[in-house]
Amino acid sequence: MDGSAPGRAGHDAQVEGEYWLKRQQGVGLWARVHVCIEPGAHQVVKVAPDACAWIAGIHGDNTATGVPGDLRAGAEAGARLALSEAAATGTVTVTQIQYTNIDTSSDDVRFATAWAVWQAIGHQPRHAPYIDNEGIHFPSADE
Repeated sequence: MDGSAPGRAGHDAQVEGEYWLKRQQGVGLWARVHVCIEPGAHQVVKVAPDACAWIAGIHGDNTATGVPGDLRAGAEAGARLALSEAAATGTVTVTQIQYTNIDTSSDDVRFATAWAVWQAIGHQPRHAPYIDNEGIHFPSADE
């Protein structure tokens, strides 16, 4: 890392990242996540209450725009994974989670969120999650 990531010397501005997971071989994997990261001394993760407000634009219904609990948990886990792997600090706010009812799981959102954070801070992970024919695999806690 070159000092430009949150929690590193010289970083004093908000950064943004986005990752779009699209895979339709075997089991469908689909999630699009956008994050904003503000500098800070600690690792803080938030999911914006309106992160799924895009649904209202498609369906014209504001009643179903809350973030589903499993996807919220996936986003939080992905952001924590990314910050920990990068040894970075800051406040990550997941500002948008796009998903489908059929092809999106909490692991898809976790994967996309981690990569969105790494993209925002310019980090190439040493122990990244990966996808194969069996699905998504995350690094173990002791890697």
